[in-house]
Amino acid sequence: MGNSNSNVLRTLEIMEDDFHATVKDEDSVTFEQVMEHMKKKGVDIPPEAVRENFDLADKNMNGMLDGEEREALFELLKVMFAPSEEELAELQGAQEAAEEAAILSQAEASGEMKSVQMSMGGRSTGGTVKMYGTDFAEVPTMVG
Repeated sequence: MGNSNSNVLRTLEIMEDDFHATVKDEDSVTFEQVMEHMKKKGVDIPPEAVRENFDLADKNMNGMLDGEEREALFELLKVMFAPSEEELAELQGAQEAAEEAAILSQAEASGEMKSVQMSMGGRSTGGTVKMYGTDFAEVPTMVG
């Protein structure tokens, strides 16, 4: 999984917020200032990659980025570290599993878990279904 990419992306977002808070829109910044700020914030991106994106964002090609150009630079850099579809699916699966585990843990801790023996057509299925937050009196109507 792209954990290091996720960390760089998160750090870039924090750095962008900090940059917007400390540099006025009308102020322009040089490549060296951007690199210095990145280093100070712990963003580890090769200078060649930053330079390439800096030059792409520098619409008027004056070697400095104003407010809109800075925003373009950060968007270009974020695209470099955006997770792939597979990484997004993996992250989503992990998040869903963590949420499910938290719900189960909370239900077990609160004593709301109830086990119901399942049957189909009078025959036992041999399985047990765990139900959370269900009024036990309603179970016969729910499972037949």
